[in-house]
This record gives sequence, structure tokens and C-alpha cells, in this order.
Amino acid sequence: MNMFRLGLLTCVLAFVFVHCGVSQNTCTPGNIGYCPCPDGSQGKRTCQGNGIFGACYCQVTPPNTRTPGKEASHNTEPTTTTEPTTTTEPTTTTEKSTNTEPSAEPTQTEPAKEVVVTQEPSAEPNNGQDAGVPEPVKEEENKPCSPTCGKGATCQSGSCVCSDGKEYCQNYCSDTRYDPHHCGSCGKACKTDQACVDQVCQCFYSKLLQTDELGCHFIGHIAFSPDAKLVAAVHYNSWGCNKTPVGVWNVKTKKLIKTIDKSVRSPASLHIAHDNDTLLVGGHVAVERFSLTDKTIKNKHIYPGGLVIGAALNPIASADQIAIGVKKQYVMIAGAAANAKTTKLQGFKGHPFLLAYRPDGKRLAVASDQNELWIYDTSTWKVVKKYTKNTGTLSSLSYNKKGDTLAIGQTNSSVVLWKPDTDTIERTIKVPSTFDYRVYHAVFSKDGKYLFSAWGDRTVKIHDLTNGQQVHVIGNHRDEVRAFAVSPDDKVLLSGAGKYLRWWGCP
Repeated sequence: MNMFRLGLLTCVLAFVFVHCGVSQNTCTPGNIGYCPCPDGSQGKRTCQGNGIFGACYCQVTPPNTRTPGKEASHNTEPTTTTEPTTTTEPTTTTEKSTNTEPSAEPTQTEPAKEVVVTQEPSAEPNNGQDAGVPEPVKEEENKPCSPTCGKGATCQSGSCVCSDGKEYCQNYCSDTRYDPHHCGSCGKACKTDQACVDQVCQCFYSKLLQTDELGCHFIGHIAFSPDAKLVAAVHYNSWGCNKTPVGVWNVKTKKLIKTIDKSVRSPASLHIAHDNDTLLVGGHVAVERFSLTDKTIKNKHIYPGGLVIGAALNPIASADQIAIGVKKQYVMIAGAAANAKTTKLQGFKGHPFLLAYRPDGKRLAVASDQNELWIYDTSTWKVVKKYTKNTGTLSSLSYNKKGDTLAIGQTNSSVVLWKPDTDTIERTIKVPSTFDYRVYHAVFSKDGKYLFSAWGDRTVKIHDLTNGQQVHVIGNHRDEVRAFAVSPDDKVLLSGAGKYLRWWGCP
């Protein structure tokens, strides 16, 4: 008997849970639910788009008798009864009022009418009962830009407005100076081979002119001749690769005019001397000299006495000077096209692998793998400045044409523009990204307005230095852009990613 009672109680509780359970607060839009009516019957309600049941619709039987001289009133106020009345007796013909006692006055019969019974929402938990109709939305939130605007914009007077002076185009704040989808104004899109620069769609290193293949592994360095007529590239050798390690192209015709089959182990630098004929390839234990007019080795190789890990060519032709970073913690200054007396710069903490001459040749910047950077006076070879403001591992060095700013690439997706004379940071170009990427190269344009940089995220980025804004991104690379160079006349940009050399510019 106890088991029978327990089973019966379980069935009753299950019935109540299904019809009046705690899941009635929320619902699936479009579903039909049931609700109690003032006369004890069940009404229907529809689930709204916000997942909450709407008003309760009841079929209420009006009074069937009318007291002479009095008008029967129908109660349309929300009922306080939330539990349905279950009875097998027929519904009485007396009207239900807000009082619990039925009216004793006789009534006349009238046709049934559909009455909407609303329920006020409660701020207190109602233990699974109907949450009722949500509060109406305030008028000021029903603006055209409601409920929210795109990133960086706010809703003002019914319109999405960008706070930083940008224009709101297609649900985001657009800088119409550089946005190729909204160049100059919203909706004005540039062609696929154009870039948006200063609110004008134009060819700006955005046209892929040619792709060449070199070697088996990846291209390590690219160098233009001082007269901008030749460009050379060298790739890192890998075991089993029998392809040409060094190639030289005519810039005007983009034709491969010379190859150097001599293998260069672990090339760390590549330069064409001021005579526009001597090619200097630094790698392993020497800087090797090659003639671009014939296949003979010009003079002798430069043997600095240790592994070559970096080099820089003095921009002053008369100096005929190359600075070589050696893994034995010193820098050797030697003749570029011809043999000359060498000088050693010692006292480094770490290995000096980054070197850059100032355009006037009077200063040499040297950085080590211990994140230290020194500026040397090339007449006395004494340290005149030391950089101590780095926020990441140093990865590249380059002076602007004026020689007053040094671009310092780092491995944390940033380039620092440092003024050595005043020891101040003019600007830090930081590209937001999920991961930190290495900046392999960062060089200034000839007029100093733009900064070109090659990144480990497989792109070349161009920034406007007047405001630090990104002007253009050159993608279409399958590998990290480890090699990069801009021609001295700023007309051609070359990128090396993997074993492919890509030419960018305008036809």
C-alpha cells in the first residue's frame, strides 16, 4: 500500500511539474502556453521573441443577468491568483470581482468576449510562475543606432558617432584616409591592386609585378646597388639543395642577369659596394667578395677571425668601409671593395649581430643579442650614446635619411623610433595581435614620410610617420618575410618569404 501511495504521489508531482513547473519563466519563441483566467478557466499565451510569455488571453463569460438600473463591470485588472482552479462542476454564471465572494445579483446572458489578462512582472523570484510581460523599453533607447554601435562608436542623437574623428561606415569606425573599402568617403572602394593613401585610391606598392624563385629553403637577404640598377638576393642553403644560392637582377627589366654558384654557408649579410660591381656576402667565417661583371673573386675575402653574424656598409662611398659583427664579441671595420687596415671594437656584452651606419657615416649603431645598443663615433670609435629604453628583444636597426632617428625593430610586434641626440622616443609603432611577431626589417622611405617593415606574420606593413597610422599592408606571403628591401629611388619594393622573391610597385 505504501508503495502504491508513493507511486501515485510521484505521478501527481510529475503532472504538476509539467503543467506548472519551473520552466515557465522562459520559453521558446512562438510556443503556446496556458495560464489561469479570472473565472477559473485556462487561457492561452504566446511566447514572445525575448523568450518570455506574453499576455494571457481568456474566454470570459459575461454576466447573464443585468440588475435594473446598474451596469455590470468587467474586471480587466491583473488577477492575483496564479494557480488554476480545477473543478468538475460547471462554471457559475456569477461575475468574479476582486473580492473572493461571488456576487449574488442576477445577470443576463451576453455573447462571450475575448479578454486580455495581463500580469505585472515581479522583481522577486516567483518559483517557476509566469514572469509576465517585460517592462516597456525606454523611449531614448529606441533610437536608429540602438541597441549598440560598432567598435569605437557611440550612439548620439540617433546616429553612431566615432569619437576619434573617423567616419562610421558599415558598422565600424573607418579612417577614410587609408581604408581601401571607404577611401575618402563611406562606400568608395579601391580596386584590388590599389591602396588608399591620403584619401585617394592609387598604386602604392600594391601591385605584384613579378615573382621569382631562388634556392630551396628561404631567402635571407636582399640588397640594391647604390645606383638602383641592380638587386641581389641570397638564400639559406639546406642539405641536398643544389640550386643557385645567389641571384642578381636588372631592376628595370626584372631579368635575372647573373648567378653565383659558390655556396655561402649561413649568409648573415648582403651588400653591393659603391662601385656597383663588388658583391659582399657575409657568412660563416668570412665576408666573400664577388665581381658582378665577371665570375672572378675580387681581391681577397675578409676573414675577421670568427663567425660573421652581421654587417653594415658605410653609406659614404669614399670611406669604402664595411663593419662586420663577429660572434667573438667584437666588431671589425674593414675595406669593402679593397683591402684596408682593420679596426676592432671590443667590450661588448653579447654578440654584435645588428649594425647600421648613419647616412653621413659619422655614427655606427651596434646592437647585441643581450639587448644592448651602442652608438659609436666613427672618427674616434668611442661610445657616444647607449640605448636603454628597449621593451623587447631587438631585431633590426635602420637610420632615416636625416640621421636623427633610428628605427629599432623588436620581437614583440613593435618598432621604436628613437632620437639618439636627445635620447627620446619619438613614437612606438605597435600592431595589436594575439601573438608577438618579430620585425625582421624596418626602413624609412626616401622622403622620411613612411616606414616600411617586414614582419613574422607574413606581411609587409607601411606606416605614415606623421601620425603613426598604418597606410597599407602587403600580404600574399606564405611564409615569414625574412628578407626585405626598398630601392634607393623608392619605386620598387622587394620581399623575400620562403624561396620566393616578390616585386611590388606600379606598372
